[in-house]
Formats: sequence, C-alpha cells, structure tokens
Amino acid sequence: MSTAHSNGTAGRVLSIQSHVVHGYVGNKAATFPLQCLGYDVDPINAVHFSNHSGYPTMHGTRLTPPEFAEIVRGLAVNGIVGEYSHLLTGYVGQAQTLSAIPALLHDLRAVNPALLYLLDPVMGDNGKLYVPADVLPVYRDLLCPLADVMTPNGFEAGLLAGTSITSKATLQHALQALHALGPSLVIITSTPLSDFAAAAAAGAAAPPTTTTAAADSETNYLVASHPPSQTRFAIPFTKRPGFFTGTGDLFAALVLAFLDARRVRAAAAAADGETRPPSPTPSPTTTAPTSGPLTAHIRAVCVAALTCMSHVLDETAATTAAKQQAHHSSVVSHPAPQGDRTPAFMRSHELAIVQSRRWFVKDVAAAAAARDSASTARTFTVIDF
Repeated sequence: MSTAHSNGTAGRVLSIQSHVVHGYVGNKAATFPLQCLGYDVDPINAVHFSNHSGYPTMHGTRLTPPEFAEIVRGLAVNGIVGEYSHLLTGYVGQAQTLSAIPALLHDLRAVNPALLYLLDPVMGDNGKLYVPADVLPVYRDLLCPLADVMTPNGFEAGLLAGTSITSKATLQHALQALHALGPSLVIITSTPLSDFAAAAAAGAAAPPTTTTAAADSETNYLVASHPPSQTRFAIPFTKRPGFFTGTGDLFAALVLAFLDARRVRAAAAAADGETRPPSPTPSPTTTAPTSGPLTAHIRAVCVAALTCMSHVLDETAATTAAKQQAHHSSVVSHPAPQGDRTPAFMRSHELAIVQSRRWFVKDVAAAAAARDSASTARTFTVIDF
C-alpha cells in the first residue's frame, strides 16, 4: 500500500533529470518550486555538471547505468519505492540509462498503481538535437507508452510524431500520433502556429478573454490535448526577448504540481476501459479537485503554469538588469549570439528561482492579482480547435 500523501504533503516526486552546481536547469529548476508547492522531491541526478551546456565550457560526470541501478536498488531495499505519488523525468541524455526507467516505473506502480508519470522528453530545441540520436527511439518506444502526461516543445513533439509542426493540419496530425504513442495528456510547451494568428488577434477563446500575445512572428503557442475529456486548445503568448535556460524544466514541474493526477488518470482509465485503484486519500494540504469539467481544470493548469513562468521571467529580467548595473556593463542587456555567450553573460541570465518563490503557490492567479495592477495583470486567451 502506498504511503504517498500520508506525511501531510501534496505528494512525493521522484525526479530524474540533470543537475548543475551553478545555475538552474533540470532538477535545480524543478526541486525548489515543487517543494514550495507542497511536494517532497527525491532527485536522481542524471548528470552532475559544474554548469549547463550554454556556457563556453562545462565539467562533470554523467550517471552511468550501473550507478543508476545501484541507486534504484537502494530505494527498493529500503522500501522507499512505496513513497512516490509522481515520477518526473527530464534530461537524461543516455539511451542506456533511459532504457532502465520502464523497469523502475513498473516497480513504482506495483506498489502505487495510481502513480502519475510526467515525461518531459528533453532532446533539443530550435531544430537542433542536443542528445545522441539513439535517445529518440527510447523515448518513443519505451517511455511514451508508459507516460500519463508529456510536455515536449514543438521540435521534440515533431521528432516523436515523425512530422514537423508548421500549421494547424500538421499539429492535428502530430497530436494524433503522440497520443497513439501512449500519453493521454500532451502539452506542447511552445510552437509557432500561423493558422491561429487571426483567432489570437480577435481574442476568440474561452475565458480568460484577453492576451498579451500579438498575432505575429513573435507569438508562440502552448498546445494542450486530452482526448478522454475531448480537450484540445492553444494559448498564444509573446516570446520574451533575452536568453533563458531551464524554462522547460520549470514548466514541467509546475504542470505536475498544479495538475490533479487523480482526475487525469481516472479519465484515461475510463477511456481505455481499464480499472485502476483510486489514489490514496489526500492530506488536508492537498488541493481539492477543480470543480467543473476536466477540460476547465486542464485549461486552469496551463494558464497557471504560464502565469507563474511569466513572473519568473520578470524576476529573472530584474536580476539580470541589477547585475548589469552593478558591473556597469551592457553585456547582459540583450540576447547574444552563441559565440558571444561568455561566462559572465550566462551567469547573469540564470533563472531567478529563489527570487520567484512568492509565485510558487497553488493559486498563482490570486497572487498575481494581489501584486499586479489591472493594467499589468497577466491574462491569456484559450483557443479551442
């Protein structure tokens, strides 16, 4: 019997992704926000680097498959596998280590069949892979079939679906292919979609009714699809000027924290005819399920995650400006080409995770409303399609 939620937290997350000593990507970007949101987090660090790969150089080690197996063995013999309510995987970077995750997930679900698995298939961005090519089939063939939720960016979604996402038609084809791989809820974190420009400009949407995103080349879209609840929508947002890393890692953690795992898994079970045991009774600190259709809940989760991300980027821009002023330098004031990303530039652009702690709350919209004036409040248009 799982003991998840029995210690007065929202749950316990086993998070398998990268670690850096300095900066905020991977587990460094995910752990503190999840803890602020009420979750215990047990990180397994797939790499242990001095800093992320955007710097001119980095040093450190990768977790080998035998080392991963030893860690998992320790969790098993001490009965810790029964503690987990969620599994989160991000950047691992090695096909052999990734290939060991299905067996671990089998063990976790043998103890807690209600465990939710959120897969962030970190492979690349902007048309460029930053993992070996043999990682792709592991994600596609071994991990996707086991995932409840998947949060790829547009490039990663296209790789997994076998098609580039350039239009509404190719998006629909990609979503169909991604769901066929396994996940019931797919959230594509960012992709350009010219087809939606007119709808975004007109504000065609379910509430919220306004957006800060303009219908132009600076607009990207979050896309969410959940066939069991007949949910499919896009949310436009304006691309931020500047250079940021770790945003996808943070976004995946926020979705996990805000999402009602019980409702998502129950809907998937009903859709595929499975009978799954109910999740453990939530503790008093666990957020109650959102009232109304599951569609409304998924919308609220995506809007909350985008709202929180917006404030984190605001905090990051503020700390970047402060560092610029302190050093009397313009090196951090604009996006830099790859060759100009000096260590000083990269250090100044790390996500302001600790400074953003006020935003890592369940009701981020209320926190934003309390802080923002009506003219600066973040609101987002939801476009059903």
